[in-house]
Order: sequence, then C-alpha cells, then structure tokens
Amino acid sequence: MRAARCTRYVQTLSDIKGKYVGESDQAVANAFAEAKGDGTVLIFDKVHSYLSARKEVEKDHEFDLVNQFLMSMENYTGIFACSTDLMKSVDKAALRRSN
Repeated sequence: MRAARCTRYVQTLSDIKGKYVGESDQAVANAFAEAKGDGTVLIFDKVHSYLSARKEVEKDHEFDLVNQFLMSMENYTGIFACSTDLMKSVDKAALRRSN
C-alpha cells in the first residue's frame, strides 16, 4: 500500500490578520485560491481567531471576515482542516459547512 502524497498549505493567525480593514478578508480569499491544486491540503491554525461567532463580533470588518471565510469554505473543492482550542467560539455556520 502506498501513502498518498499531498502538499500542506498552512495558514496561521499572522498570515491572515491584516493591519488595515479588508486585508484579512483578502488574505482568506488568497489562501483558498493559492491552495487550489491537486493534492493540496489547506490548514488554518487557531481558526477561532478569525472565524468567531458573528453574534459575538463587535465591528463590521470582523463580521465581513467571517462571511468571507464562510463563502470561501463553500466554494473550495479541495481538502482543508482547521484547528482550534476554543470550539465554542467558532461560528456555528462554519460547523454546518464542515463534514
């Protein structure tokens, strides 16, 4: 039996969070776009930091970031994984979109 070969594309909080409004949304979109390809596994570390429950966010740009992530999840045809140690703070819509 041969093991499948795949490329890992890991995104951490510092890769996603931008200094200015809109940069984080673009970083999420770019991460999903760059990971497209045969055998690429997209991995988001500490996803609770940028996929918080929308009812908990205080600023519009944080709400926009969650929406961008959710839309990207829906449209992504590859394999991706997320890690978190604060599962209760992750938006419930993200959990519905994962299988």
